[in-house]
Amino acid sequence: MTRNTLIALFFSFLFFFGCNPNASEEVSYKYYDNTVRVRLNREPATVNALLSPTRAARMVWDLLYMELLDFDPETLEMTPQLVKNSPIVKEISAGPLSGGNSFEFELREEAAWDDGTPITAQDVAFSIKMVLIQASHPGYSSYYEYVKDFESDAGNPRKFKVFTDQKYMLNEASISNTFVVQEGSIDPTGILKKYTIPQLSSAEIEQISKSEEIQKFIENYRSAKFTSEAGVNSCGPYYFDTWESGQFIRLIKKKNWWGEKVNSSSRLFDNEPDTIIYKIIPDLAASINALKEGEIDVANSIESQAYIDFKENSEAANNYEFHSPSTSTIFFVAFNTKNPKLSDVRLRRAVARLMNVDDFIENFYGGFGERITVPIPNHAPYHNKDLVPIKLDLEEAKTLIGEAGWADSDSDGFVDKNGDNLSIEILIPGSKASENIATILQSNMKKVGIDATVKSTRKAGVLSRKKEYEMYVGARGLDIGLVELKQEYHSESDIPGGFNIMGFGSEKTDAMIDELRVTLDEEKRNKLYKEIQAEIYNAQPAIYLFSPKERLAIHKRFEAETSLKRPSFHVNSFKLKK
Repeated sequence: MTRNTLIALFFSFLFFFGCNPNASEEVSYKYYDNTVRVRLNREPATVNALLSPTRAARMVWDLLYMELLDFDPETLEMTPQLVKNSPIVKEISAGPLSGGNSFEFELREEAAWDDGTPITAQDVAFSIKMVLIQASHPGYSSYYEYVKDFESDAGNPRKFKVFTDQKYMLNEASISNTFVVQEGSIDPTGILKKYTIPQLSSAEIEQISKSEEIQKFIENYRSAKFTSEAGVNSCGPYYFDTWESGQFIRLIKKKNWWGEKVNSSSRLFDNEPDTIIYKIIPDLAASINALKEGEIDVANSIESQAYIDFKENSEAANNYEFHSPSTSTIFFVAFNTKNPKLSDVRLRRAVARLMNVDDFIENFYGGFGERITVPIPNHAPYHNKDLVPIKLDLEEAKTLIGEAGWADSDSDGFVDKNGDNLSIEILIPGSKASENIATILQSNMKKVGIDATVKSTRKAGVLSRKKEYEMYVGARGLDIGLVELKQEYHSESDIPGGFNIMGFGSEKTDAMIDELRVTLDEEKRNKLYKEIQAEIYNAQPAIYLFSPKERLAIHKRFEAETSLKRPSFHVNSFKLKK
């Protein structure tokens, strides 16, 4: 080999390694493509925006559909998506809707469906009708309670007004957060064209929704074509490509997507990755192995100890950034207050004193949590800071149990009344956190004479809504913005299948919630919020435990930021590092 050849090889070597910043990393990085692989810890039932509000489903369909406005993950402010600006809001001072408001919107000229047709006011009206006839998830309908009419602009198919008959603190947010679906692809024969929004928002809806035609329409909408197949034109930055049940869901970036033409700095319009693959990995150990092997780029809600162990004891952790932002999720233990044993507030207060929440956060949750006392996030300006967290106190618990009429009359270690021991079953959904919470409660309940058992089932959420439980360990994710209390704390929601699983509510608290919902003055509304929190705190329908911090791993090959907005990361903004 000549001297010149050696020199040439030397400079080739320098050029290759000097110009390839990832050369030293190629040994450890499994992928370099612009595809983000995201762990889903459970398989969604559908990827249809109107049919499922679950976290797993929303992670997927947030990139397929768009809303009129949505919360920007960076600013946390309502930001126009399908429309040009926030609505023009006017008070209605005359006519049958006097006392309500009108909300005027104009859709963007660029906004279009996948087939190239423009998104129009008719699509928005159709989407609202879908909620009113409850072709959507029933939980959505309460947010449209006061929507009574809709008017398209005769001269501009993109302009429209939505009318309410009452003021409501969430009217603007609810209407603005409408997920818009395409009328032509879902209702090609125009079944819902026969009905107006005033009809569907009146007492007529009960008869209309029971008609054979509407029932068949709803049944068809909930078929596989619209839930797990690519049967609907969407308008978001990605299109639905493949769903292999139990394996993955794949989304592909759209070419020449209309949102790229919009002059907006909002991250709502980001579409950085070429492909997004949601890998369905319910098992924790399997997800950690997937991280170690570089098979996934993002994993959130990792159980605390597993998160700490992976972060501190794995060589593969060098390939990930770790984040633990605050969340708006709350862990709680609900009481079925309609159960005769738990109808006595003194017994509920006793059980609330059987959990050292601060110790649990530190020793069972790795410190990834913030103590709460009520179902309102600590960061909310209307959170009642005067309510003191309840501490572990076995002696006080025993006193309260005695005051409720329970005593160990036969000295068998368990309190009893009328010859029956006090036995309580704790229902859990099967997560590690809920299991740990239930185990601690069970142990301490036995120390004060309560015969506690724990039952784990995947149907825990369903059973709790049917009130087929005594105590239930659960978690609830709250959206950004004002918290609507009616669904969980109003007597009207205390119905079979309703979300008031605790049976909480009285004439007084119902009236307070009703007043809260129509109070637009922020100072007065915050005062009412705090008063209602005090009522909930005193009635003890649940033990409010803590708000967890996210445990999130994101591969270093992407530039990514976290957010208070669920799910704490927004994969459409992941930018591949150069």
